[in-house]
Amino acid sequence: LTVVSFEYFIIAMPPAAAEAAAAAEDLLKRKTEIEDRLQELGVNPDAPSVTSKAASSAAPKRGRRSSRSTTNTEQDNDDSEDKKSHLIPYVPKTDTHWDFVMKEMMWLGADFQAERKRQISSAKKIASSVKQFHKTKETRRLRELHQAEMKRRKLAAKIGRDVR
Repeated sequence: LTVVSFEYFIIAMPPAAAEAAAAAEDLLKRKTEIEDRLQELGVNPDAPSVTSKAASSAAPKRGRRSSRSTTNTEQDNDDSEDKKSHLIPYVPKTDTHWDFVMKEMMWLGADFQAERKRQISSAKKIASSVKQFHKTKETRRLRELHQAEMKRRKLAAKIGRDVR
């Protein structure tokens, strides 16, 4: 037997029961500490707010519409009370320095992508205009050669007519 002292009592009990009692006492102390801390923060643990996923998944599934009766309305009341007991207090999150850093990094990443896209499209436009310039330069050179040849032929034809 192990001797365990609670707040005002001294009890003799088996070792396993003593460990369980000590664990229960620790849990009760922790619960009161958490409740005190919540009160300091201004959060009311009994206040209704966001429901937990467990409460929504624990709700019973409804049958067909024809099978509804007065017992279902009683179940609805029980469900609403059950959901109220599973409410989680909602505390809005304030952004920390790291949140601002992450937002800035997301913006910077999007800005880099947009800049890269703009530069690539600009490079494509310039490349196509250079290609077009060289293509027209070549055709211009060929056209000038053809015109010079035609000019020589006309001159030769004129000289040939004058010789007769």
